[in-house]
Amino acid sequence: MARDPGNSRQAAKQIGISNRPRTFRDRIGERDRFDVYRFSLKTRSSFKLDLKGLKTNADVLLLNNRGRVIGRSNREGRRNEAITIDLNQGTYFVQVNARGRTTTRYRLILRSNTITLPSPSPGSPVPSPSPGSPIPSPSPGSPIPSPGPGGGSNSPAPLPNTAPTLLANLGVSVTRGGSGAIGGTLLQATDPEQQASQLVYTLTNLPKSGQLRLNGTPLTLNASFTQDDLNNNRVIYQQPNQLANEVSLSGTPKISGSNVVWAASDGTDTEIFFYNGTTGIVSQITSNDVDDLNPQISGFNIVWQSGIDTAAEIFFYNASTGEPTKRLSDNDNFEDTNPQISGLNVVWERKRTNDSDVRLYVVGTSTRSNSIGSLNDIATQPLISGSHVAFEQINSTGNVGGIYLYNIDTGRTPELLTRRVSDKLTAISGSIAVWERTKGSDKDIFYFKDGEDEAISDSVVLDDSSALISDSFIAFQRNHTSDNTQDGLYLFDVETKLIKQITTSASDTLSGISGSNLVWTRSDGTDTEIFFYNGATSQTIALTNNLLNDSDPLVSGSNVVWLSGTSSTANQISLNNATATSDTFGFSISDGASATTGTFNITIG
Repeated sequence: MARDPGNSRQAAKQIGISNRPRTFRDRIGERDRFDVYRFSLKTRSSFKLDLKGLKTNADVLLLNNRGRVIGRSNREGRRNEAITIDLNQGTYFVQVNARGRTTTRYRLILRSNTITLPSPSPGSPVPSPSPGSPIPSPSPGSPIPSPGPGGGSNSPAPLPNTAPTLLANLGVSVTRGGSGAIGGTLLQATDPEQQASQLVYTLTNLPKSGQLRLNGTPLTLNASFTQDDLNNNRVIYQQPNQLANEVSLSGTPKISGSNVVWAASDGTDTEIFFYNGTTGIVSQITSNDVDDLNPQISGFNIVWQSGIDTAAEIFFYNASTGEPTKRLSDNDNFEDTNPQISGLNVVWERKRTNDSDVRLYVVGTSTRSNSIGSLNDIATQPLISGSHVAFEQINSTGNVGGIYLYNIDTGRTPELLTRRVSDKLTAISGSIAVWERTKGSDKDIFYFKDGEDEAISDSVVLDDSSALISDSFIAFQRNHTSDNTQDGLYLFDVETKLIKQITTSASDTLSGISGSNLVWTRSDGTDTEIFFYNGATSQTIALTNNLLNDSDPLVSGSNVVWLSGTSSTANQISLNNATATSDTFGFSISDGASATTGTFNITIG
């Protein structure tokens, strides 16, 4: 029977590792809180550890022979743990820790690869012998060294270069919305040939939930810092990720995944800016002498309005390919405005003096933009989701109209959903359109699904408004007109018809939805703060608690972007992953000739 790993260094289970991965399976939990393994290395080696197959939370530590922690991985939940580090010859311990009382199985996978010193290059000088040692005879055909000045031999060959050794990789803990210095005691490399200022860290992967800063300047992919920077606490991990500061914004930023787009002044006019969530780089997409406005984003696809009034046109740009921008509108004597995008499908409103229609352009096709609504009427407020477009349309006299739904795939005549001119379209998700209806002083939310429209509630004492939809979830604000017992934000599931109260204040202002995740603003009596509701866990999280006015949050998945400012004018853009409890960044350490790689772990609490 296999021996159970011990619970201390003295009782540790002795194991052997090699360049082939070895897997050790066991369990930890309520009665067995720790498992400790001991192994030895005969040469300097690159060591890799993976902890997988967890059913509940567990951590792993790497200790040297004196019991000092030299590596740690403590990700939250059931996420895999990993440690990568270069180790010198010696004895080491791996300690697997249970974080809770629940028992979990695990797979511990270990491997090591000997780090081989490079052989001297052909033609390199031969070192001088030690005093008293015999002088070796030259190999047949090899040149005899010439004497140096004064009859001595040439200078000895330089010692072979060794890659930097990672002595400490302990990670750091920060509070949500806070920051922490990554000092030399947490991340430390050494090299006998180089000083700390010559050991250069290069970022190979960026943190997803925060931002690394060197002397206050954001670091992007492939940016670098030195061990001397770490030793002097110049490198900071900060939450949230600040995308822009002290900028003059036009409108609010839009988000798709971790990519963000916004319009702001470049000092002369308004231009479009893009934050790449993969590289961490902010780039200016437009640079011209007109105002570029109303940007929208879907993945890496971006659309915006360039110019105003009859000079306004719609442009498209793919930030992934970097191909030149493409004008989608017809450059005619119309005002093309209010663009919306879903994938490669783009819609916008085309205006004349007394009428307007909705235009559609499918990027990647050879067809020009075509009209969905009638130009002789007034078609406005287009919204798009996948292959479906919803819009409002009334006749030129303003007394006949309604909300329409158009299917791009079928190309059939738009379907009339409601004939009430007073109905206001608010959102669309797939083929489900949502609108607000006012009857006297009462407001109700309606939605159209599978050929039928239905109200969430038709109570005359409940005012429902500001509806948003994502997937099959509709979020809205409710105000009880006779008392405040039912005030707050609500989430309605179109599939199950179940309704859930999320908050209990009518002053909460709903701003964004993604799946069943919500974001909103709330006043704390001094300024406004940002809140996030996690639909998967039913937990509400305060994303901000500061002296700024935080506003206009939008959400994509669990990524939230918002505006901030010290007054009524917002001039900062922030981004945060609201559900993240841990973060990482990857790096390589180079001395100019050889490199060592690693991953640094961050705990968010």
